[in-house]
Amino acid sequence: MDLDRVLALKRRQGSRFGSPSDWNLCGISEAKDSSPEASEAGLPPRGARSLLCIKRRGRPADRTDRCVNMEDGRPLDDARILVVDDEPPNVRLLHRALERAGYVNVEATTDSRRVAGLLTEFEPDIILLDLLMPHLDGFQVMDQLTRLVPSSTYLPVLVLTADITTEIKRKALARGAKDFLTKPFDLEEVLLRIHNMLQIRQLHLQLRKQNEELEERVRLRTLELERALATERLAAERLRELDELRSAFLTAVSHELRTPSDLCPRGRTGAGPARRRAERGRS
Repeated sequence: MDLDRVLALKRRQGSRFGSPSDWNLCGISEAKDSSPEASEAGLPPRGARSLLCIKRRGRPADRTDRCVNMEDGRPLDDARILVVDDEPPNVRLLHRALERAGYVNVEATTDSRRVAGLLTEFEPDIILLDLLMPHLDGFQVMDQLTRLVPSSTYLPVLVLTADITTEIKRKALARGAKDFLTKPFDLEEVLLRIHNMLQIRQLHLQLRKQNEELEERVRLRTLELERALATERLAAERLRELDELRSAFLTAVSHELRTPSDLCPRGRTGAGPARRRAERGRS
């Protein structure tokens, strides 16, 4: 399967493709070398150091919509992709591949020191990270991500490297890398790996949303049961009080029934036994 077949498949699946005129490339400055070859190839000047920001015109990234899309299973081309590579030609190449694949929200930086800030500001769904960079290399950036990203959050990191030795792979995987892309890039492989990792990210967000909804339903049901239990306790207490009153009433009635003479008025009671004995003695 070649790249054209992959892109054709994405078209049939409903991905939105835009023409190059729909996109805006901004923020490349401080060029040290602007060769005619780079200009003809459409690549940014070598040595550009400032932030490379790629966004589609007319479709500003919206944080809320992005979260809803990822969680509700809508097209993955709304996912936020962060590219971190100190070589602008590599950034430009990845940008073009992602553009052709229909991805809308792509942001990149050639300065690895900006990743921590972009993590909060941009909230990426996937990070494409170079390993060999000045200031902070890819391993140091992944150490930052380990401290900043909660362990319950699945944020895939796709490592970009020309050194794919076993030691490098183990070191990167130990720091949280999820997959690797080998330089020079195979664009078909780039798109397939990004798509697969975004699918996993989407499933993770959907599962987290379902868990949150389930926890909320359990919480509401627990409150209902607690209220019902409290009502039952009040009813049981009232029944106990009524039973005590009934028992006291029956005890009083039983006592009165055992002593009927107490119910007769004074002066109208019959002769007592002592009086009857006295009368028999006189006779």
